Amino acid sequence: GTQSGEILGTIIRRNKTMTKLVMYGSRFGGPSTAPTVIRCIADGLSTNTSLQEFVLANSQLGDEGVSLLAQGLGSSNSCLQKLDLGNNGISSIGIRALLDVIIERDSRIADIDLSENAIGSEGASFLADALGRNTVPHLTRLRLRWCNFGDD
Repeated sequence: GTQSGEILGTIIRRNKTMTKLVMYGSRFGGPSTAPTVIRCIADGLSTNTSLQEFVLANSQLGDEGVSLLAQGLGSSNSCLQKLDLGNNGISSIGIRALLDVIIERDSRIADIDLSENAIGSEGASFLADALGRNTVPHLTRLRLRWCNFGDD
């Protein structure tokens, strides 16, 4: 639960050599402790300068979790280039929160996987707008497999 989150946050914050972190299928202790754990991870990400790829697919983040995580992703010292958030129960609300941080902080993320999230037409519109205005200039690859476009 919470203690694990603090440990993960510390590892991510202090490590200067790890370039890839795969946490596929992590559940972060369930609904009551997940926000605290995700905040700890986001805090670690905000000061990490070596992590280039972060895989959090199938981790049940939801909109709240991705919003919390996004706060650590947009750090100016971040070198994160690849983010996998596939199958996390993210809707257009989470997409908006993620894009807001990426745009506001000029994130260097070049590859995002949002597959298997029901982002719907509204989420697709947010993405299309950001891409159309070139407000995510570093993004070169976006995966949107099975995102329920047109189902809302």
